[in-house]
Amino acid sequence: MKLIHQTIINILKLSLSIIFLTAGVSKIFYYRGFTQEIAQYFELYLFSLPAVSYRYIAVFLIITEIAIGFCLQIKKIVLPTIILMFLLLSAFWYLNMLNYFFPSIIGSVESCGCFGELIQFTPAGSFYKSMTIWTLSLYLLIYMIMINRPHCKKGA
Repeated sequence: MKLIHQTIINILKLSLSIIFLTAGVSKIFYYRGFTQEIAQYFELYLFSLPAVSYRYIAVFLIITEIAIGFCLQIKKIVLPTIILMFLLLSAFWYLNMLNYFFPSIIGSVESCGCFGELIQFTPAGSFYKSMTIWTLSLYLLIYMIMINRPHCKKGA
């Protein structure tokens, strides 16, 4: 049973790795559009920044997504990576929730830019995608925290 559970966890980590790598790499090719979508999200749901700031945020997010994709496969740093991934997905989920449930009040972003121009999502599709990936990352986070507790380690 433990072997089956570990296999499921490894498949989950690999799947999330592929999702983050695909999202990050596809945004490299759609950099300008992704920067504009970040500006739209900030102006509609957060606050306005100088135009150059959105480029830096876009580069930061692209690098972070690619790094998370690689680091999920490195056993020594998988827990901090999962925590970072969960926090990032929580922010994405929050923005997609606002975009899906409250478009008439504040405005709406037509495409989330999650995978650049590779895959286009409607606000509803983007919300459900974010919710699914967030739930998978929550499961992975809880599992990794449980196995890393001091009384769960061998020899303790």
